[in-house]
Amino acid sequence: MLVFENWSLQEIMKEQTDIEEVVRLYQEGLSARKVAEMQGISESAVSRRLKKAGVMRRKNNGKEEVVADKITKERLEELI
Repeated sequence: MLVFENWSLQEIMKEQTDIEEVVRLYQEGLSARKVAEMQGISESAVSRRLKKAGVMRRKNNGKEEVVADKITKERLEELI
C-alpha cells in the first residue's frame, strides 16, 4: 500500500484520477510518449503511474514498455 504522508485528500484523489486516466489511455493503445503529451507530464511519470497500477510494459521497437493488463478497482483502492 502506498503511504501518502502530508498529502491532502484532494491530492490523493488527483493522483488516483491521474493513474486511472494514464492506464485507460495506455490500454487504448496509445504509446507512453503520446499519453505523456496528452496529460502534460513526462514519459517517466507515465511509466511510474503504470508501474504503480501494476500494468506490465509492452514491447515497442525493441524497448520494453508496459503490457497493459486490465487494472481492477481493488488494485486502484490499494494505491490510496
